Amino acid sequence: MLAEGNYNAQIINAEPKTSKAGNEMIEVKMNIDHDGESTHVWDYAVFHIDWKMDDIKSSIGLSSEDDVTIETLMGKWIQVEIVHEEWNGKEKAKVKKWIGVGESPLTGNDNNDKENDVDYIV
Repeated sequence: MLAEGNYNAQIINAEPKTSKAGNEMIEVKMNIDHDGESTHVWDYAVFHIDWKMDDIKSSIGLSSEDDVTIETLMGKWIQVEIVHEEWNGKEKAKVKKWIGVGESPLTGNDNNDKENDVDYIV
C-alpha cells in the first residue's frame, strides 16, 4: 500500500457521477508512480463543496471563476496528500487533499501545456 505522504499524480480518468445524497460530482482516477510501482487512487470532485473545488481548481491551473469539467481534469499532473483510512474492515490509501500543481516526471511539464506528454485512459 502507498505510504502516507505527498505525491505527484496524473489524472487518468474522470467520469460524471451522482453521490448517494444526489449531488453532482466527478469521480477522478489518478495514477501515482512511486518506488518503481504504479498505484491508482480515486477521489471525488463534488461540485457543492467549495473548499474542495477551490483546491482542485488551483491544482489543475484554473482560476476561481473557471468550471471544473472532465476535459479540464484529464491528463493533468497534480500534487496530492495521501492518508490511510479503514474502509470495510481494510486499510486503504485515500486522497486527503489536492495540494498543488504537479509535473510530469518525464519532461517536467506542468499543467500549462496544451498537450500532455503521457497518454491517459479514457
